[in-house]
Amino acid sequence: MFSSSLQMVTILLWSLSAITLSSGTSHNKMSVLCNQNDQHALSNFKQSIKDPSNRFFSWSVEEDCCNWSGVVCNNITGRITELHLPCTFTDFHDHENVASKCLGGEINFSHLFQLEFLSYLDLSWNDFVAIHFESIHAPTKNHSPSNFSNLLYLDLSENFNLHMDNLRWVSRFSSLKYLNLSSLQLYGETLWLQRLTMLPSLTELKLEGCQLNGINPSLGYVNFTSLSVLDISDNLFGSEIPKWLFNLSSKISYLDLSNSDFRGKIPATMLNFQHLKSLILSGNKLDGPIPEWMEQFRYLEQLDLSRNNLSGPILATIGNLSSLTFLDISSNRLNGDLPTSLGQLSKLETLWIGDNSLSGNLYEQNFIKLYSLKSLRLDSTSFAFDFGTNWVPPFQLDDISMRKCKVGPQFPLWLYTQRSLNYLDISSSGLSFKVHDKFYGFITQIEYLFLSNNSISGDISNTLITSTSIDLNSNNFTGRLPRLSSKVVFFNIANNNFSGPIYPTLCKNVTGKHKLAVLDVSHNLLSGEFPDCWTHWPSLLHVNLEGNNLYGQMSESLGTLTKLESLRLRHNFLSGAIPPSLKQCNLWYLDLSFNDFTGNVPSFVSRSKNMAFLLRSNKFSGSIPTQICEFSNLFALDLADNRLSGPIPHCLNNITAMVTNNVYDSSLFIEYYYSWDLAVFLVTSYLQDLPLFVKSQESNYWNLFSLVRIVDLSSNELSGCIPPELFGLITLQSLNLSHNRLAGKIPTGIGHMKFLESLDLSGNLLSGEIPQSISNLSFLNHLNLSHNNLHGRIPLGTQLQSFEASAYTGNPDLCGSPLPKNCTLEEKKHNGPMESKDNDFTNSFRTGIGIGFASAFWVVLGTLFIKKWRHVYFQILDNLYAIVMVKIDHFL
Repeated sequence: MFSSSLQMVTILLWSLSAITLSSGTSHNKMSVLCNQNDQHALSNFKQSIKDPSNRFFSWSVEEDCCNWSGVVCNNITGRITELHLPCTFTDFHDHENVASKCLGGEINFSHLFQLEFLSYLDLSWNDFVAIHFESIHAPTKNHSPSNFSNLLYLDLSENFNLHMDNLRWVSRFSSLKYLNLSSLQLYGETLWLQRLTMLPSLTELKLEGCQLNGINPSLGYVNFTSLSVLDISDNLFGSEIPKWLFNLSSKISYLDLSNSDFRGKIPATMLNFQHLKSLILSGNKLDGPIPEWMEQFRYLEQLDLSRNNLSGPILATIGNLSSLTFLDISSNRLNGDLPTSLGQLSKLETLWIGDNSLSGNLYEQNFIKLYSLKSLRLDSTSFAFDFGTNWVPPFQLDDISMRKCKVGPQFPLWLYTQRSLNYLDISSSGLSFKVHDKFYGFITQIEYLFLSNNSISGDISNTLITSTSIDLNSNNFTGRLPRLSSKVVFFNIANNNFSGPIYPTLCKNVTGKHKLAVLDVSHNLLSGEFPDCWTHWPSLLHVNLEGNNLYGQMSESLGTLTKLESLRLRHNFLSGAIPPSLKQCNLWYLDLSFNDFTGNVPSFVSRSKNMAFLLRSNKFSGSIPTQICEFSNLFALDLADNRLSGPIPHCLNNITAMVTNNVYDSSLFIEYYYSWDLAVFLVTSYLQDLPLFVKSQESNYWNLFSLVRIVDLSSNELSGCIPPELFGLITLQSLNLSHNRLAGKIPTGIGHMKFLESLDLSGNLLSGEIPQSISNLSFLNHLNLSHNNLHGRIPLGTQLQSFEASAYTGNPDLCGSPLPKNCTLEEKKHNGPMESKDNDFTNSFRTGIGIGFASAFWVVLGTLFIKKWRHVYFQILDNLYAIVMVKIDHFL
């Protein structure tokens, strides 16, 4: 009886809702016309908005405003009640194009406030930069401030360039039930909480990513009695979870405090939220164990505690959360085994427990009732898998990740039972087997496949790769390259034993529109001529063919890859000149090192961002083109070991990336942050080890653009003086001009390069004294000035004496520590005979001070020689030395 009555009530409510919706919208073309005052207000609002994609095309004065796009009217009164103007542009990771697709400019609310019956306003995901509320406190004709209270729903979220100094304006929206300001810049508003508590009717409040930094943790009470959804994630609070949070409405069902720098333990007062369905605390600095009292959240469906500092075991009581569908406790410091009680969570769809110190055996019992499980992540755990050979799991997974687990050596047989698998990552898991037909058939159904860093072997030449993303890097695969279907986006088979030409894969029987963005076949045994069919692959962003046996010339068709950002061809046998068509590419990383290229150094700039320009060990000749100075974003310039001649360009100080401390232009990788597509994420985060020669040896840098700035022009035939402008590159960390024919003095401006860690000027014709300003290089830990014509004393007062004598050898007229040649006799020779007892006293005093200072210096230096903080010590020592010498001169 009760059930049937409930059904009747439900049907009645849905019927009333349908009637309300049909009478409240303008889409059924009723005869009631739009209110003229409302139409005039919207026309004025339109005038202040930038509309690059003509979204207001239907907003014509000849057309009834109730028929305008995004406008909803009441069909009885003709008054506008809703305004739906979110940006519908879907590629938000392509941030450069958002401005050309979405509404922008400044919002003038003085027009919108004239819409007296407006209850719903959505301006989200646009490109607005400012909002004006001038008329909020000033009544207009036929309109008073009290009418602003009609607005129930306001969404201004995801306008990433929109900054607001304060939220005083919200007090006039006293009836708001839904407020979303996510991604607005509110970092200047310190009283945001006090302002928002003036909205007692709020049921949903979303302030994600607003750069808020004041949360008043000591405040005991706030007036959010109706709140059911609160999202203050991705902010900068830096405190314990505040007390006022637990005096919110008991109706709270969704609470997101993630990525906001909260610290301390998870407070027990959170139990006040007995109706909580989603609790998200990930990405903070919370510590201590997972609280036992969490088992009392009987309605909890989503629990995310990942990326904190939680420790201790996973409590068996979590198995009592019978409503749980999502559990993520990954990336903490949890230890112990996996309680079998988790296997009782029959509604659980997502279980992520990886990147912890968990261990012990995993049995079938751990998964016995996980009928609904779709996603399983066990990465970087020490579980031993103790499953029967015929085990058939009770679930059908969509994705599973067991990266860095003890899965091998054989491929887990139970995985073959997963017919819906879309994502599989078992990289670095000790697999060592030879692929067979069953394995071939299995991997063709998986869209994202990651098997890197194992010892899998076999020939996959006849396999058609159909996965969107596949990573077989660092295995033992052999044979020719497999064929690629048009849907492949990410293809990485580096560090294997593939052989034969590239031509059949890239050029033969290639039809259709291919989506390939990353091609990495580096460090294999591939041979043959460099392919000339790049027109088939217009979507390529990253091409890595390094470490193979390719020969011939670079093809002109490379220039058709207008999206190409990185090209790595080092360690092959390529020859000829660089094709001019390459200027059509969008390169920020070009590495042609260790080949046989000839001709001039390419001088194209065009659209290139040119963050790394690496042409080491080729046969380039001629002078260094001055156009390189236009590469303002250049972080690494390596032209070493070629046949370059002429002077070093004086304009190198125009390379602003080596003059400022700014990091690389993040717009290059904006997709990484705004992408919901896994394939896009993989492509835009593709930054493998980038090899550079620093301190006379090759080193790999994971993040080139934030770690190192280098110029290497060594082993050429460059002549003339070292241009003083070169030392204007004040953030340079490594400078190598060795083994050229450079003459003249070392410019005194070298002391401005305070970040310099490695300096090599050896094997030139440099003369004069080592400038005293070199003592300012406090971070210098590699120095070579050998085999020049330098003379005089090696400057004192810095770590210059801590380098080996070999750093100065080959300069016959250099003297002073660490060389065995004493400078005293030379100084007496140049100063002439003593003229008075005062001079005797003065010289004796100076000598005594020098010897005493040097002795103390070396005693301390011996203890600091291997200390990481010796750079700081030497800077202090420099200052002390200068003070002592000033005092001596004053005394004398």
